[in-house]
Amino acid sequence: MRWVFRWIVRGSGETRPLDVYDVAFLAGGPRHVVDSAVTALHQRELLVVQSAQVHAVEGRQPLHPVERAMVVFCRRPTGIELVRAVLERSPEVEEIGRGLATWGLVAGGERQMTPAGRRHLQEARLDPRMLEYVFPHRTPRWEGAAPRPAGQSRRRSGGNRRHGGPGPGLDSDTHSGGE
Repeated sequence: MRWVFRWIVRGSGETRPLDVYDVAFLAGGPRHVVDSAVTALHQRELLVVQSAQVHAVEGRQPLHPVERAMVVFCRRPTGIELVRAVLERSPEVEEIGRGLATWGLVAGGERQMTPAGRRHLQEARLDPRMLEYVFPHRTPRWEGAAPRPAGQSRRRSGGNRRHGGPGPGLDSDTHSGGE
């Protein structure tokens, strides 16, 4: 029965907006979804990354399922490679792949991008509101991050956007439901 649903959805012409983690999956697969979540949480100071260790910060809970899974998994300092290995196979990341397959954007066991997926990814690349770290063209900002000196606050700039500056009506929490 599932294949019938997929065919109906694909043939219906319906679309749904892709969130940051859908685009990350299209751009680089499950591992890139995890790296994007680390980057997002690190930028929002909900996760600390030091010396290849990741540790969640007590406080607000993110709304996106992938981010919640990350925070729960990283309650204690955890090596980034273990975080990647476990979370890229987590139900939350798998659900992103299943959703993209249902919409005809990826196919097969390896979740290879379809022509429709490539079109959506290209549209996302051109969207000035899309967060820069979603595209795996460079090392994530948190890799090799040195701890901040005590008493020094983190500067906040809108420079995390692909085309510089925040896009209209979107902030860095857009992908997590606008905490």
